[in-house]
Amino acid sequence: MTTRIAKRWPTLRVMLAAHLPFVAVLWVLFTVVVLIIAGVVGVTNGMPDSVVHDAATQVPRWLLFGLGLDLVNTYLRLQLAHGRTRREFFGQAVTHTVLVSGFAALLVTLCYLVERALYAILDWPQTLDRTGLFTAADQYPVIFGTYWLTLLLWTVAGVLIGLGFFRSAGHGLLTIPLGLVVVLPSLVVVGNSGMPFIGDDLAVVGLSNATVLGVSCGLFVLAVGLAWAMVRHVPMKPQAV
Repeated sequence: MTTRIAKRWPTLRVMLAAHLPFVAVLWVLFTVVVLIIAGVVGVTNGMPDSVVHDAATQVPRWLLFGLGLDLVNTYLRLQLAHGRTRREFFGQAVTHTVLVSGFAALLVTLCYLVERALYAILDWPQTLDRTGLFTAADQYPVIFGTYWLTLLLWTVAGVLIGLGFFRSAGHGLLTIPLGLVVVLPSLVVVGNSGMPFIGDDLAVVGLSNATVLGVSCGLFVLAVGLAWAMVRHVPMKPQAV
């Protein structure tokens, strides 16, 4: 089965082999750091709110955005040079964004479980200072789905912007506002903005879950369509300078 997958999805296999272990290692570091912060805050200021929640709504999305950029900067030209077609690369790259964002979302959800165990030992309530699609730290299926959606949007935004700059500086500058629009629903689903010039107003907009999910799916499809429009015009061979 593994050999069959490797032959049918060679680009996907290479990208997952690089990114999944990288995400797992950073997850261990992230978990250790936030638990240390929770302990320090607890000792100095009393019982803290969920430190994992505050950090998870900010840090992982930038990591996944960077992995989206890396898909283009590291693998696009390499895979084309090894005889892959643009369609083949792009289809497996989009599949990769779904899988790696889901894997990262699972690890983030595990962080909430680990923190809950620590807080239970210390007899602290695991409270959230901000809420989005989930309103409590033990709503694990909703937490997983929320972060999967959030991280997927940020990964696709990274791919879109990466392709823009891969084409030219002008295309890259044009894709920056498009990437920003793509990730806007993620601010609503986690209830935390942390982005300049936007503030927290969008994060607390009272939209229904169905509306947020519908807009997110629409923007994902839009981003994939725009990305494909750029990929299909990437030259198959390096151009002479």
